[in-house]
Amino acid sequence: MCSLAALGAARRRHGGVARRPARCARTADRSGGVVRGLRRGRVVRPCAAGLAVPGAGAQDFDAVVRMGAEGFATKRGRRSALLHRDEVNGRVRARRGARSLAITSGGAIPEVADYRVVLDPDDTFIGTLNEDFAIESHAGDVIQLGNASWQVMQIGPGVVRVADARGAPPTLPFWLGEAPARSDELSRAVSDLRKDLEQHLVARDRARLIPVATSVAAPPMAGVPCAVAGQTGLKPALSTTDVNWGTRDSTHYGLEVGPLAPADWLVHETGISGAAADQAVAYLEEGRSALGVLPTQETLVLERFFDESGGMQLVLHAPFGSRVNKAWGLALRKRFC
Repeated sequence: MCSLAALGAARRRHGGVARRPARCARTADRSGGVVRGLRRGRVVRPCAAGLAVPGAGAQDFDAVVRMGAEGFATKRGRRSALLHRDEVNGRVRARRGARSLAITSGGAIPEVADYRVVLDPDDTFIGTLNEDFAIESHAGDVIQLGNASWQVMQIGPGVVRVADARGAPPTLPFWLGEAPARSDELSRAVSDLRKDLEQHLVARDRARLIPVATSVAAPPMAGVPCAVAGQTGLKPALSTTDVNWGTRDSTHYGLEVGPLAPADWLVHETGISGAAADQAVAYLEEGRSALGVLPTQETLVLERFFDESGGMQLVLHAPFGSRVNKAWGLALRKRFC
């Protein structure tokens, strides 16, 4: 859905769905560790291009060099001073050890804050858990780690203490990747795509109640309810061979001027192939059949079900992206659990 929404927004030239990172200064600062006595004017232009900011120039370069030359303050003094800046001669060179730091730390991958899982009370190391999963867990929960199930005894700073659950039904942990969360604009595009597609699904269902007869047929039988869920009316007394229900080629659906088929509309909006559109529509139709509606930012859906162990699960379908849903879900879990 995210890919389809992004394609649709791009075709409509809506901005903000995909953003470039603003001022990757720390990466540029580490790259400065390989500089050997270059003059200021020779590195301003390539460094400004590395900042990923249109129009970045001398002032941005000076700010990055100042940060690399002065480092940052800690309780034990200033650290991470990687560059030596000669303001008199306008030259910049790397300090001792800066080159090895630039080679070994050239990326911008965030630090992984996993929790260690140890067996209580002898502190035998079992494995690690994702920070989000560990924070959302409670004492008494049973989790699966390796080929055994473990009961959470205590959750401390960076450590989860467990005991043997003796085969009790566990909950599978989750690990979150390093991909960034959806932007607000992309979340809105996903919601709008669901909303528009549901309107086409509803229009198609309604149009199917008014078929176009391809041959002379008897009038509808009175008192026979329609087969479409949530609708009331009369069911036509025609066989399927006598009725044009509308196809992707006709886009007619029994009306003189009718809406596009949902799959055709999706092809028109996103530019994907017909086969991909059919699969996407079938996927959304299955979800709509189970939930009653397609969740949007204006229509949230609460779904309750019971897992195999008999535990009740509550799912809030809210297409706001993990930036909102992660904090919202944690607050709801602490409130109700």
